[in-house]
Amino acid sequence: MRAVMNLKFFLSLFLLTFSLLPSSSCLGADKKSAAISQKAMDLSNFMSHYYQKPTPSLVGKAMRDFSDLDASLKPNASAPFAAFLGVLMSKHPEKVPGWIKEMTFKEQTDRGVICYALWIANNNVCREQLKVVAQGMEGKRKEAILALVDKKPDNLKTMPIRTPADLDKLWSAFVASGDRIYVERVMSVLPEINGSGERIIMGGAAQWSLSANVKQHALVKQICIDELKKHPEYKPFLKDLKLN
Repeated sequence: MRAVMNLKFFLSLFLLTFSLLPSSSCLGADKKSAAISQKAMDLSNFMSHYYQKPTPSLVGKAMRDFSDLDASLKPNASAPFAAFLGVLMSKHPEKVPGWIKEMTFKEQTDRGVICYALWIANNNVCREQLKVVAQGMEGKRKEAILALVDKKPDNLKTMPIRTPADLDKLWSAFVASGDRIYVERVMSVLPEINGSGERIIMGGAAQWSLSANVKQHALVKQICIDELKKHPEYKPFLKDLKLN
């Protein structure tokens, strides 16, 4: 099972990044690798507690930092980063054209990530910017992205939670907004620990992510306390958390 994000380092991407950081002796010999690692840490720090101190002026830089990451690290981070951006683009549509102008698209996949963010932001400005970004794509990929303009976008507050990647998206949306609904949705998966097949894995992933983030976010802890009052059936799954 792919690890659900621990927001201390934010995303499985950054768990991988820190395990791959060069030693101090290598930093001098490989400045490019060190710069990329630094960008990963900068991006992690920017995202992990964004809701506590929003800085929309730095979103464009964060997008560039994502584009500069090593390609091997992007697959695990793409959907969560897109969800994070989508929440911010929905909240600040007036800033989106400027953010897009700041972006440097190193790979076609970068355009896909940004287009998904624009799609789920679900406003007219973002739909127009999606068309702009898609112009840099080619062939069937471009056609598929442009087709999104007329499709109903994913709604992170109501979408089915089917995979660990969906849990990652919910945590990303939470750190972007501080909206408790995303934590509540993660908690709603807990009873699946008593389910069967892959759903047991989903319940365990939700449990693990809550355990990690209660330690790092006072707001997550408070939300858990509040939800346990309304949903005592969650208590067996959170008994090891220090919520008092």
